[in-house]
Amino acid sequence: MENQRLLLVAALMFVVFLLWQNWLEFQARKHPPPAPTVAAAPAGSASRRRPAPVPGQDIPTGARSRARYRVRKPSAAASACM
Repeated sequence: MENQRLLLVAALMFVVFLLWQNWLEFQARKHPPPAPTVAAAPAGSASRRRPAPVPGQDIPTGARSRARYRVRKPSAAASACM
């Protein structure tokens, strides 16, 4: 008897889960998310855009990447506090 009750509760929970999933899909169709608004860019901004990425060159190399992650040396005031 105890096993039957457990199986019935598991089946009920599964049916509730399926109903909940279907309700979420129904609500998503009923209330679609708003379309994002695109703000108009200033006239001179076209020249400041970044160039399109070239496939295979997604890893930065050279001096630019080294300068970006430069480690600062501790100042005299910071070393005096230690």
